[in-house]
Order: sequence, then C-alpha cells, then structure tokens
Amino acid sequence: MEIFYERASWAALLAAIVFTAYFIKHLVEALGRRREAARKAERLICALYAEIAANTQDLEEFLAVSPPIERVRQAIKENGALRPHITSACHRIVYESHIGELADLPRPVILKVVAFYCQIERLVALIDGFERASFERISDEGRGQVVEELWRTVERGVRLGHQVMHGLEVHAPLELTRDALKPA
Repeated sequence: MEIFYERASWAALLAAIVFTAYFIKHLVEALGRRREAARKAERLICALYAEIAANTQDLEEFLAVSPPIERVRQAIKENGALRPHITSACHRIVYESHIGELADLPRPVILKVVAFYCQIERLVALIDGFERASFERISDEGRGQVVEELWRTVERGVRLGHQVMHGLEVHAPLELTRDALKPA
C-alpha cells in the first residue's frame, strides 16, 4: 500500500510540474505577444507623429505666407472671376495604410488622430471646391465665406495637429517622437 501512495505522490507531483510548465509557457508567450503589440503600437505612433507633424507644419506655413483673410475676401469681392490658387499636398499614407491598426492605440489618441485627418479631408474638399464651376456662380459674399471657411479650417487643423502631437507624446516614449522628427 505504501508503494501505491508513493507512486500516487510522484504522479501528483509530476502532474503539478507539467501543469506549472504549461502555465509558465503560455504566460511567457502571452507576455511576448503583448510586448510585440506594444512595439507595433509605438512604431505606429512614431510614424503617425511624423506624418501629423509634417501636415501641421505645412498648414502653419500656409498661414504664414498667405495674405490676411480680409485682403483675400476683398480681392474676391472686387474680382468676381478670381479663384484662389491653393494646392493640397496633405500627407495621409501612414494613416490610410494603417487605419485598421488604429484600434491598437489608446482611445484618446484614436479620437484625436481621426479628428485631425477629418479636418484634413475637409480642407481638401474645400480646396477642390474652388475648381468647380459652381464656385463662379455663387455670390461674392458666398465666395468670400468659402475662402474664410478654408482659413478657419487651416487654423483648426494647426490647433488639432498640435493637440494630436501632444497626445502622441503622452502615449509614446519621448525618444520615439523625437526620432520621428530627426532628418534621415
């Protein structure tokens, strides 16, 4: 009988060791998956940061080199055929190619990033509107309002860009966001 208890003890001990090894193996794998997901999210944050910083800088430069909105409105009022010549070179490659991975980011970051790119899309739509024949047919006042809306959209884009970059800095190691801005 004593041999039976001894064998049962060894079997129980062996089962406990196998279970512990199995548990530790899965725990290590889960931690590895979690670490890899965090690395992917950090790389995405870094890439988004660089793209948003470039867009924000472009918007700031537009405001810096453009005449005051009052002068533009006056010029449109004086010349009914005047169409502002504004080009759009918004950067969206990172955002569009990683749209499915945004869900891996912290929720406050997702909301700000999406809001920023929605503002960029609004800006592109306003710029495209200058090329439509319907732009010529609206009143001087209406054309002036459209141009003013473009300026306000650019200003909102700059504010949102800075808010998004700050949010990304909060949720990513600072060296990542700094590295995103270093020249290659």
